[in-house]
Amino acid sequence: MMRRFSVIPGLALAIASAFFAFGAEPPAKEQEKLQASLKTWQRLREDCGGNYSYKVRWSSFVGFGHETEIVVRDNKVIERRFRAFGGGGLAPVPIAPVPPRPEILPRKWTDSTGKHSVEAEFVDLKDGKLRLKRKDGKTITLPIDILSKADQESARALARQTATPPKPKGESWTETGRDLGSHKKGSPPKTLDQLYEEAQGILNTKLEPHHRLYVRFDDRGLLKSCFYVDTRIADDAPQTGVMIASVNIKPSAAGGAAKPSGGRAINLKNADSGKTVSAGVGDLVIIELDANPTTGFTWEPQPLPKDASLTLKSKKFETASQRCPEIPPAMGQGGVTTFTYQAVKTGKASITLAYRRPWEKEAKPAKTFAVTIEATDKTSPVVTGKILFGQQPDVGKISRIVVSIRNTALADGPSPLVGTVELKPPFKLPVTFAVPYDPAKVRPNPMFYSISARVYTLVDGSEKLYYINDTRHYVFDTADDTKRDIAVKKLR
Repeated sequence: MMRRFSVIPGLALAIASAFFAFGAEPPAKEQEKLQASLKTWQRLREDCGGNYSYKVRWSSFVGFGHETEIVVRDNKVIERRFRAFGGGGLAPVPIAPVPPRPEILPRKWTDSTGKHSVEAEFVDLKDGKLRLKRKDGKTITLPIDILSKADQESARALARQTATPPKPKGESWTETGRDLGSHKKGSPPKTLDQLYEEAQGILNTKLEPHHRLYVRFDDRGLLKSCFYVDTRIADDAPQTGVMIASVNIKPSAAGGAAKPSGGRAINLKNADSGKTVSAGVGDLVIIELDANPTTGFTWEPQPLPKDASLTLKSKKFETASQRCPEIPPAMGQGGVTTFTYQAVKTGKASITLAYRRPWEKEAKPAKTFAVTIEATDKTSPVVTGKILFGQQPDVGKISRIVVSIRNTALADGPSPLVGTVELKPPFKLPVTFAVPYDPAKVRPNPMFYSISARVYTLVDGSEKLYYINDTRHYVFDTADDTKRDIAVKKLR
């Protein structure tokens, strides 16, 4: 169904001089222009990773109207914002933009004694009561004065950042999640790709003699409008088709770095600390961490060994207003520090980032972020997980760990090896693994394949089993069942 809009404020069809206007059959050159514009958009969409927003604006000739902003992340609509404005003159008076709530990531909150802490996401701060949302989804409420002074300051800063601005005059609302499309007003929650399809449908439509077609592109070559109007109607003649006021393309998190041929971008945030992540050679690992340099704290990377399978490509900091133009600049504004690494060869490498003041090098970091990257040949998929020790091991005694995947479907027959990996010291808890396997040897089926771990130690110069798993851990129940932790017990 084609969306119907009203014409741009006042003057109705007199504005048409700024457009390409046609009656009856659209010229073939407009089809060519649309296809060229689509190619431009596809290139820009790839560069920005499908992260952008656009606005559709409607105004009456007497000055009232509304604006809809569609926010797209990873090529999916995640938010729709609507703002109305009133009349009173020939020129509309737009409502001041309502800043979106900044993305709040889980963090560690510690009490004033330093003995108790909780990993949770800030919700709000009212009347001295701090509401936090734990990882399990439960909300807890704490008196703010029981927290450490640093966390009290952080809570108040987050409260200021997320404070609801004064309600603008006129109707306004924001939709996210399941609420997308729930309001009848405003432009529908569509991606630009869908609008290009709609524009193509307009160009394929055989118009009546009283219809006039208008096609326009912006300075970048992106589609701005493709609609037709009924020339028999003067002011506020209905439009049928696509009208785009502006397109805001979010810069790539990789800081504009070109992706390697065949590479992909792996995006990590604060909550991913402690994980083991699989990557292919050539892939970019992009880490975005909350930061506020005005406090004196900055994120600094621990140097990688010269023969590491990763290399640091770039580091940059952006304030919240730089990342999202709708958020106004402010003194002491925080933002995000982005590190971009690239997997240059197969192997295992650990990334460690410390959040500290540069002049306090001997002090313990306020926060740390650590992640292990398993870089493998892209032709070899992997099963990933952690070794869960029933009793805390002395990691210094572990000589090696072997993790294997076998086909155990035949109870009395041999168990063919599907994949294996040998881990060597030094070890650090939690011990993580990534086992490459041959997909040609796998037919996803419940209880056909199991993964096991053998932990060895040296005793008087001889290698002996230290920990083993005594229960089966199945993988490949489905095609994407490739993550499994292995519980092991100490041998007496």
